[in-house]
Amino acid sequence: MGIAHAKKAIEALDEELQRQGDLVNDKKKKLTSLIGSYEIPYFDPRDSTKNEATEEKMRLNAQQRLDQFEQDRDHLKIQIDKLIKPVLKK
Repeated sequence: MGIAHAKKAIEALDEELQRQGDLVNDKKKKLTSLIGSYEIPYFDPRDSTKNEATEEKMRLNAQQRLDQFEQDRDHLKIQIDKLIKPVLKK
């Protein structure tokens, strides 16, 4: 009776382990979906080389966007000045 009981307990533990593993995988899929849909940066802690490259790409991309915004701002200021000058002369 002791061996049969132990086998049943091990089987129950194996089933629970499988169920918990499936639950974790489902949660990972949902998290991956959310990360993708909200464009949340995600870095794999197991791959620091890739993380550094990805962080550098993100920094460069942010810098390029900032530069473009500044250029757009300067261009808009010039346009506004051109539009305001005739009005101010009156």
